[in-house]
Amino acid sequence: MPVPHAELRDKCRGISNFILRTFCEHAIRIQREDIEELKEKGSYVYAAYDSDGKLLYVGQTSKSIQRRFHGDGSGAHKNKNWYKRVCTVEYLELSNVPEAGGGELGSEDHYRKVVERCLIFAGKPRHNKQ
Repeated sequence: MPVPHAELRDKCRGISNFILRTFCEHAIRIQREDIEELKEKGSYVYAAYDSDGKLLYVGQTSKSIQRRFHGDGSGAHKNKNWYKRVCTVEYLELSNVPEAGGGELGSEDHYRKVVERCLIFAGKPRHNKQ
């Protein structure tokens, strides 16, 4: 039986768009200069936007958002060419999702990565490698 690729793609697009809408409705929005305050460790998915509201980058972390943006090392966003254009960041904490503790959603780490991939698929941020 042939794989219904078009149907699978459409279902993935629908799910990803739903996750993007839900993220946008519930995410906390901050200005770039306030990233330094987000030092609390947790399970986060975040999106960075320029001054026109264009999505630049989607990421996830099990550390703090502040560390991901401003930390030391090659993975810190402050070292990326797009960082200077970031105006606002939206983030959603996934640490308090009861189903993501190894239940039907899998581990918290797996859940966070699935949400990140769906946001990238739906939002098509310019600076994520796809």
